Amino acid sequence: MAAHAELAEIFGEENIEKMGYREALRTGLSEVDALILSHVGLPKSVGAIFTTQLKGSPPLFAVRNFDDNGDNRALIIGGPEDDHRMRYFLNVRDGFVGLIAFHDEPHGEVVNTTLGDFVEFIYRIAQRDISEQPGSGEEGLQEADMLAALLIDRDPHAFRNEDTWWSMAINRIREHEAGQA
Repeated sequence: MAAHAELAEIFGEENIEKMGYREALRTGLSEVDALILSHVGLPKSVGAIFTTQLKGSPPLFAVRNFDDNGDNRALIIGGPEDDHRMRYFLNVRDGFVGLIAFHDEPHGEVVNTTLGDFVEFIYRIAQRDISEQPGSGEEGLQEADMLAALLIDRDPHAFRNEDTWWSMAINRIREHEAGQA
């Protein structure tokens, strides 16, 4: 999983959001997830894919109950930059990261099976976007395929069908490289 230093190298120390360790534990998070949020952190912005600079409600690090007895809780960890009615959340009990859309008919999906996988995915996407200029044509498509293979190996569930969040993101990268975007 990406370390704090790796995130800071790409985004800069001032562009990483962290949650206090004790606060994270009070929400009911596992020690591992509390350590990730308090020591690794989340980048403030990764283009259209992710931001912690949320507009509207619920705000960053808010806890929401998905049932009446509080057994199924979610911690808001960000959202897509271009849709302020969507939020990434960390399921407190089960540790997966999901994406929920608060549109006319709310719906959600599991994005990654762990918070560590989610942070790694964001890091890898940002590393590709910010490092060297993406290749063009065949070279760029090969780079996109290598990125997809790396991420699929890390969390196959995130690519379980072509309509998942990360499948669509990789397809968008491929389209860009093929000159179709």
